Amino acid sequence: MTKQARETLRRLSFVVPVIAAIFCFILDANTPNGLLDGFFYVSAVLLCQWVPNPKSPLYLAAGLTPAMWLGFALSETASPLWMAVTNRSIAIFAVWVAALVELELLDRRLHRLQHASWYALDLETEATMLRRSIRRTRDSVLTQSNRLRTPLNPS
Repeated sequence: MTKQARETLRRLSFVVPVIAAIFCFILDANTPNGLLDGFFYVSAVLLCQWVPNPKSPLYLAAGLTPAMWLGFALSETASPLWMAVTNRSIAIFAVWVAALVELELLDRRLHRLQHASWYALDLETEATMLRRSIRRTRDSVLTQSNRLRTPLNPS
């Protein structure tokens, strides 16, 4: 994959969760309160797992919280207000839980990648040391072989 293609893919990975969040907001604003109450916003947060920035789920959750309350204000009421507010609060809680879980998963993945790169560096260092050891052993064997071939010099 070329560098330009990787950069385009990286930029596109930021756009997908934002488009999903906009779609969720439009759906939320056109759905009566008490029906779904913003639980579909969790899907936008879960799409952040492909975004290279490990803090993106938190940023998206922070942006979605006011959007969820705005969607609540724009929607017509289909249930008692206390029920709609409770459901919306639970949905916001679910968004933040999803963001924190996603953050932890991304952090673990980053840690695993760093560990793998350290392991690769260790393997490279050990391979270099092994090559040196083989070279020294070969040189030592050649030296010993040459000593055995040459007659002893009686002095």
